[in-house]
Amino acid sequence: MLPVTFDEWVSHLTSQEPPVLQATLLSLNKLHNSIDVSAAKIAAIVLPDPMMTLKLMRLANANKAGAFAQRIATAEHAVMMLGLESTFDRLGASRTLEESLPQAAQQGLQRTAARAYHAATQAREWAVQRLDTNVEEVYIAALLQELGEMALWAVAPDKLIVLDKARQRNTGATIEQEVLGFYIDQMSMALAEQWNMPHLVTTAMQPEQCAAHVRPRCVMLASRLARDAEWGWHGTALSADFDAIAEARRLHLDDVVAQIHRAAAGAARRRTFGPAQPAATWLPMLPGEWPEEQAEVAPEI
Repeated sequence: MLPVTFDEWVSHLTSQEPPVLQATLLSLNKLHNSIDVSAAKIAAIVLPDPMMTLKLMRLANANKAGAFAQRIATAEHAVMMLGLESTFDRLGASRTLEESLPQAAQQGLQRTAARAYHAATQAREWAVQRLDTNVEEVYIAALLQELGEMALWAVAPDKLIVLDKARQRNTGATIEQEVLGFYIDQMSMALAEQWNMPHLVTTAMQPEQCAAHVRPRCVMLASRLARDAEWGWHGTALSADFDAIAEARRLHLDDVVAQIHRAAAGAARRRTFGPAQPAATWLPMLPGEWPEEQAEVAPEI
């Protein structure tokens, strides 16, 4: 029986955690059995997997509630705080999406992970160019902007399958409210607060913070860019993203677009997520309409 009210959904999802990629778990086990282990090497395995990164940050910040708590914001620091053996034990107990989710849910979660990784890659590139003092914090903040959708794919995949089909027919701003009873970004914010995520994760979800500060604004713009580029690189929404990014970074529009395209290609080369198509797949395509899909009868909500 699924929850009904928003508060019930938050309570239900807070007690769950998304499954991780099997490849991540295998890499961690291989590292655990080697003689050359460090917090940095564990972090390097965890960071390309948005779900495993979420789990690590939840563990590290479990007791850091409160607006003024000094939350851990990087993976290596999280591992050092937990300890090497404790990190291996607790992350190694994760369930994998390949073994625990039906095929459609696996594909949906992998697509969400690919989008999150693309956003994080873009945000990291901008942070490096801005000489940010903590690039990994920016990367993780962008990676976790999709935590609400990741949690929902793990717990209520049928709901999101219905939402995906509804989005194909109607791209209106209220479609999530109509199908789920709430907005996914609203859920992401609630879960980020419940799980004591690093402050940059939550500030990037707040428009007033993004308007006032460049770091959360860049995280928010990277997340928006990844969402809009998921099915192509043309259209008014993406053009507006490019303009906003150029303004935030105080760079010429053509330079920004070229850098974004290079970062998207880099993300696609470095990390793939099962059957999910990376955004860079659509870079060579010319503007045009998507072909009509066969109409299907959506399952009952």
